[in-house]
Amino acid sequence: MATTYLTRTPSSASATQKATFSFWVKKANTGGTPNLFRMYTGSTQYVRIRFEASNKLSFIIINSDSYVVQLITTQIFRDTSAWYHIVYNIVVAMDTTQATASNRAKIYVNGEKITAYDTANYPPTRNATINVTPAGTANHIGTQVGNSPSFFEGVMSHVHFTDGYVYEASSFGSTDSTTGQWKINTSP
Repeated sequence: MATTYLTRTPSSASATQKATFSFWVKKANTGGTPNLFRMYTGSTQYVRIRFEASNKLSFIIINSDSYVVQLITTQIFRDTSAWYHIVYNIVVAMDTTQATASNRAKIYVNGEKITAYDTANYPPTRNATINVTPAGTANHIGTQVGNSPSFFEGVMSHVHFTDGYVYEASSFGSTDSTTGQWKINTSP
């Protein structure tokens, strides 16, 4: 079982309207609820990007004890057979300045915008302020720490968080002209 992860505690708060998370991951198993990213100040404020027990991908932000973003894909991610087949370039972008609610939070997998969700709650108001990474609060990559740690079991590469900027999936990956597969842009 994996027990390693990265942590960073920002000295100042993040931007409150725009952010992008990008992860290249290969799952080693299909069990549990492995977290890719987690910021937690308490049950009334947290950010979580993880694979659910159902192997669906979720992006959740709770501020003041209510869902600000809650996206849970319909698509299931459980293939662990080969790196190049199951590399998920997950780009989770938040931009509350967008006029259309469904454009305020997005998930891309292998360059494709996810459009089918079992649950889809977007930031309710245009220009909403969302504290994604508060000052002095640890951000964890690859785990949920605390009483019930939930470590990501697999490989992560090229992890990016852009504070105050929104980038499309094409900033982090591109389609190989020979194989047709989504590949890493090593210098996004």
